[in-house]
Amino acid sequence: MAAVQLKLPKKITLILAIVENAIGPTSVRNDDILTLKSGKTIEINNTDAEGRLILSDCVSHASNSLGKVDVILDMATLTGAQGIATGETHAGVLAKTQAMEERIVKAGLKTGDLVFPLLYAPELLKKEFNSKVRLVPIFMLSTH
Repeated sequence: MAAVQLKLPKKITLILAIVENAIGPTSVRNDDILTLKSGKTIEINNTDAEGRLILSDCVSHASNSLGKVDVILDMATLTGAQGIATGETHAGVLAKTQAMEERIVKAGLKTGDLVFPLLYAPELLKKEFNSKVRLVPIFMLSTH
């Protein structure tokens, strides 16, 4: 809204990832394997992940379908764990580069929308995502 009111000479695309936590016959369950828009497969190990799943498809869409994109900014309210990590007054920020992280922190200080950098160390956290599931290609067999 601020960018429109300021008449910034930049193209901004807004993608809304809106989901509802609901129980039903088509809901995802633990151990389900889903294929995302990017083609990557994921194993569900927490059924409170609807927002993260649709968000990943939106980021894939923004990355691959909108042409040249300078910045993808995900402003999501996805997890209570972030509130525990950064407290009630700061949002968590994960950025692709340290320069972008610093830019976001600085903007938050200027506007009052405070953020604090979250740990980004996938090499340290990878063991948390171990799975007993092994995907095997399925071949179509025809009977003549």
